Amino acid sequence: MHLNGGVLLGIAVLLARIIAITGTELSTNRFLRIRNIAKENDEERMTSMNSVPVVEKISRSVSFNAFHKIDPDVAVSQLVRAAQNSPKSEKIATSFQNKQLHAWLDGGVPPQTVFQFLALDTQGDNLFASPQFKAWLEYSMNFKKANPRTNTIPVIDTLAVYYSDEALVRIIKASKEAAHTKIRSDYFEKALFAKWVENKKTSAYISNMMGREMTPDEAFKLLTLDKAGDTTFTDPRFGTWLTFTKVFKKEHPKLKTNPAIDTLTTYLDDQVLSKLIKRAEQSPGMEEMATYVRNALLDKWVTDGKVPAFVVTKLGTSKERTAELLRTFLDKIKSRPPFKAEANVTRKRKRYANVVYEAS
Repeated sequence: MHLNGGVLLGIAVLLARIIAITGTELSTNRFLRIRNIAKENDEERMTSMNSVPVVEKISRSVSFNAFHKIDPDVAVSQLVRAAQNSPKSEKIATSFQNKQLHAWLDGGVPPQTVFQFLALDTQGDNLFASPQFKAWLEYSMNFKKANPRTNTIPVIDTLAVYYSDEALVRIIKASKEAAHTKIRSDYFEKALFAKWVENKKTSAYISNMMGREMTPDEAFKLLTLDKAGDTTFTDPRFGTWLTFTKVFKKEHPKLKTNPAIDTLTTYLDDQVLSKLIKRAEQSPGMEEMATYVRNALLDKWVTDGKVPAFVVTKLGTSKERTAELLRTFLDKIKSRPPFKAEANVTRKRKRYANVVYEAS
């Protein structure tokens, strides 16, 4: 890790404050060395942590209470992070940071503010690999538990404040290459996709950002809904996927079939899908979704030539619901072009027969 002159000067100021509070005796030469480094030219200001032994001195001789008496801001965090990068002071520096995080938590400091305190807004492509990011994620979860009534901002929304879509995509791609960050990158890729859908981004925009065509089938796999099975409809990500699929269908009006049902029937057979629909129809808050999927499935069954008895067997429940189901299915059959054409021919034949009868 390298520190520029501005950071080193900030550390020097902090040391002065710590000394004033605790009476810690630090080498005057070392203290002046930091101040001098801060004044050097640009090339010389980029110095290795090994050239700042005073950080190790702090970690051995200054208690956390001394830090806590100083405003717990970005500058203090920089000093702790600097100490973490020295083998001799890493352990105690990490301990200081944990205590600092607890102090912030007790003080009700929101995760978005802590994100800046830890300088995570400047990490760039290595964000997910940063130990501070891991600490911040834990802090965010602890903050939510400690403040259940507070309307906390989702983690992905905090990231989006400081990083553009392009930057987040780069961060996700970079973290996929390392085994220890791949799970994290997969999680945030799903979260970013969901945010785009929530923000009504087009499928073309999402495809362009992700560097591959994002179809309903691809989105289904991205959200790992292809492995959800019996829990597909209750999976929190299913609503995101269905919203995306509806938008995709509107953006591609020439599609002859509903992409939602095309994808669902790829991964779920009629038996399982019918069971999920019937269960959702009787679950508060899921009726609208169940109706949409059911109607899409009925359209497919009409195309596939399924008979009413098959439909009743699969989707029939109560007497009233079964009667409504049959009416819907028969209406769909009647609305199909082949049925309309045959009905028109039948009507013409009847009119012709009536004319012949009256003429005779």
